[in-house]
Amino acid sequence: MMGDDVMTILYADDDPEDREIFADVITEINPDIEVFLASDGMEAIQRLHELPAVPDMIFLDVNMPAMSGIECVATLRRLDRFKKATMILYSTTSSELESYKGMKAGADNFLKKANTYTATFDMLKRLVEAAIPCI
Repeated sequence: MMGDDVMTILYADDDPEDREIFADVITEINPDIEVFLASDGMEAIQRLHELPAVPDMIFLDVNMPAMSGIECVATLRRLDRFKKATMILYSTTSSELESYKGMKAGADNFLKKANTYTATFDMLKRLVEAAIPCI
């Protein structure tokens, strides 16, 4: 974790509305979580290199211009700093081929984006709570 006990998340998605919804949901789950946003895989890599520590979770949309989420995962996994980072591909597609490619590239999980705010909240809340160590 980047701060003493502040969870950090980076989310890359080329859709500004999806980025806004994701950030809103995470803030509603826990306003102390720091969320960093990027508009594609290239910007995600740049932002990750600028951060003082690896975020607790990295969410990447699959279909982005410049560099897809799958390409971004593969690139990051080749760098020592990100070998153990939690990377989740987060997409509107539920294609088994895309999921297979993503997991083969090194993603820890492949999640289909929910259709509603409530479903998105419930899914991300479970992930965030699972990532926070019990005290």
